[in-house]
Amino acid sequence: MDPTTTNDFQQTFMQGQQALQYEAKIHQDLDKQVQALSLPKQKYLTQISENTSVLEELNRINENNKVFKQVGPSLVQQDLSVAKDTVKQRLEFMQGKVQELDETIKTKLEQLQASKEKFMNIQTMLRKTKEEYQNRAQMAQAQQQAQQQAQIQQAQAQQQKSKQDS
Repeated sequence: MDPTTTNDFQQTFMQGQQALQYEAKIHQDLDKQVQALSLPKQKYLTQISENTSVLEELNRINENNKVFKQVGPSLVQQDLSVAKDTVKQRLEFMQGKVQELDETIKTKLEQLQASKEKFMNIQTMLRKTKEEYQNRAQMAQAQQQAQQQAQIQQAQAQQQKSKQDS
């Protein structure tokens, strides 16, 4: 097999390996980003659960009951409707944040899937390139062996002719 083909193969294979490493890094980075986004989402979900419980409790009591909120180390009386509105606003805010995080996570997961597909395509290309190189090398070796065999046969034929002529 000629050296230029070998050099071309090596260059193509090395470029493919570099692309594979690059795509693997992108995949790892995206995976870390998804994990990092999951922590604040979980925090918001916990807070939503807690605030939902608070709102349910506030809905159970009547207007005559006193409601207090903690401000620093002290408790301050608060109007029931104001307390309900405050909790509802907090819930809306946190639900909005969860929705934003879900959209961002969805986008990152789509990018992660695209990265995975690209990674697999590069692996396939590398495997096919290697197989093609091996097939060419085997064909070149077979051709070389056939040429050597032909030369041997030609030399034997010349020897026999020389013997017959003498």
